[in-house]
Amino acid sequence: MISILKSRAEAELEMLAHDPYCALYLPLWKQDVAQSQYFYSADAHATRFYTSNSSWTPLGRHTTKNGEQASTPDHEAVLDIADAITLEIYMKLDAREAGKYPRIVSHKYEYSYDIHLNTGGVPAIAVMTAGGSGGLDSKYSSQAVPLNRFTLVTSTYDSSDNTLRNYQDGLFINSKTHGYGGKIDIHPYTFYVGNMIGYTAFVFVYSRALTPPEIEHHGRVARRLFP
Repeated sequence: MISILKSRAEAELEMLAHDPYCALYLPLWKQDVAQSQYFYSADAHATRFYTSNSSWTPLGRHTTKNGEQASTPDHEAVLDIADAITLEIYMKLDAREAGKYPRIVSHKYEYSYDIHLNTGGVPAIAVMTAGGSGGLDSKYSSQAVPLNRFTLVTSTYDSSDNTLRNYQDGLFINSKTHGYGGKIDIHPYTFYVGNMIGYTAFVFVYSRALTPPEIEHHGRVARRLFP
């Protein structure tokens, strides 16, 4: 039964990657790069990633401390997203590092956008916009990512209503109006995932804010992958 659910989830995830707004789909539980440090995303853009300090497992890329990650070796223009964005990571947190605020999905350097965790494992979306002095604002979820269980963390920002939103396992958690608003201020740099103690099964990035029903559907699909 589990294998049937996983096969169905794999097919559905591939369909979600066909969305014309899908900028990135990393099915990391599938990608064994034991013979190479490089691998490619499974979306229309085939973005190249590099890793030298994470290991592949059938559950996804495994990282053992803050600073271990997979990243684009070069700046990728497809991830320079300005109008609206959805960031999504299906992850299993093994432990939390004291004093660390890891950016687990991030457009690095003066981060244009990211999902990061606080010391209690609570995720937040942070977005830098060109709409004011500094331009950076963030919104923490009200629910921590639990230890030792796969959890779908999804966050969105939409410049049409200047709203940051957080979801967990497909369900809406909370939202906030961005303090500066406007389009995302893009800094050409690398993009990376991981940077925590745990597993990253898959990552999605969309150049639009997915709707609550769409995100709820993603939650159902994720639960079929690792029920």
